[in-house]
Amino acid sequence: MASSAPPAISGSCLCKAVEFTIEEEPAAHYLCHCPSCKKVSGSAFMHNWGFAKEAIKYTTGTETVRTFADRNTHTGTPLERSFCRVCGSPVAIQTALQPGRVFIPAGALDDTSLQDQVPLSENFVDARVAWIGKVAEKRMAGRKKA
Repeated sequence: MASSAPPAISGSCLCKAVEFTIEEEPAAHYLCHCPSCKKVSGSAFMHNWGFAKEAIKYTTGTETVRTFADRNTHTGTPLERSFCRVCGSPVAIQTALQPGRVFIPAGALDDTSLQDQVPLSENFVDARVAWIGKVAEKRMAGRKKA
């Protein structure tokens, strides 16, 4: 019996100038608390999904993708941060520490159910903002008991 391929995962930047499909299940996903990811995401952390580089196919907008060599990283190893030059949305991250792997920001994926999965790990927790765990605690404390 032949195994069926996983359904393609689609994604895009905010303005849809860059669109892509991914022909594999994600290999990993994590939260990153490093200062660079905070800056590029405009948030307290960045949620990324890892895929094999060859599984990602740009369907539109390859000419719109620009890459910034982020040399101010927590590890000292540069990151290649790709983004849409029209809207500025991050669309991919690559590192020499994991050749052959591309990390896609969770917000760029169209399937929002993937965002409901608990990340496998957190990177650079020394830079995590102190209130992160407290948000869930407050939400749970505010619920009425049945």
